[in-house]
Amino acid sequence: MKYQNAILVLNRWGLTFNQAKIYINLLQSGTSKVQTISKGSGIAPGDVYRVLSNLERIGLVEKLMEAPIRYRAIPIEEAISTLESLRMEENSKLKKISKEIIQNYTYEMETQCLDTEQFTMLSSKRYFVKIKKKLENIQTSLDTITSSENPHSILHICEEELILAIQRGFRVRIMTNKLQEGKPMDDLEKNIEKHPNFEIRYIKKSPSVLINIYDKHEASLFTGNPSTTKKPTLWVSNPGMLSIFQKYYDTLWSDAIKN
Repeated sequence: MKYQNAILVLNRWGLTFNQAKIYINLLQSGTSKVQTISKGSGIAPGDVYRVLSNLERIGLVEKLMEAPIRYRAIPIEEAISTLESLRMEENSKLKKISKEIIQNYTYEMETQCLDTEQFTMLSSKRYFVKIKKKLENIQTSLDTITSSENPHSILHICEEELILAIQRGFRVRIMTNKLQEGKPMDDLEKNIEKHPNFEIRYIKKSPSVLINIYDKHEASLFTGNPSTTKKPTLWVSNPGMLSIFQKYYDTLWSDAIKN
């Protein structure tokens, strides 16, 4: 069990199973020649030579210049430290490459304007990320119909981003059902006080559809109830649909109760 666990741990640190087997075999035996390592690990001699060369290259195995040539493993704590350093170095390189890829593909996506991209279904996780980013980069306004009982509510997901958007001077209109004391809206009102660009109005029932309209150019639509957190959200940038959403919102807004 100890042998198998050690192999699994080393594999998670980046070694192949054969590399891990041979390293642990050497660690247990002290120093060994290729034929002995092959017999103890169950790996063919030709493969043992190749694996030993790789382990020697990354610094986990040392070659003893004797006749016949023998190999030994460095101490386990040094091996783990070496693998950790290699992973950090690889992660650093990967982050640099990933940044370049993100920049390249972000530019391409921003320059594309396809009709098929005017309606997008987003998973809950993707929606939460996108709505936060959208509020951080809002340009003029946000109109929202929301409910404090629904986990998809902008009040739950983006309270801090909402407050910052209002404090930066953007117009925010929120329509929601009347809340009990201690609900998210209480903290929101407390933090932004009486900003002239912020207004709340109330509707009698909890809305069955959550709508957010961003800068009048994009909107998100969620039709699930509070128990359907995994249901996708529709993200819309189609001008015709946006016009319908905005007229629907303005009609409800005119009938909503002022605070």
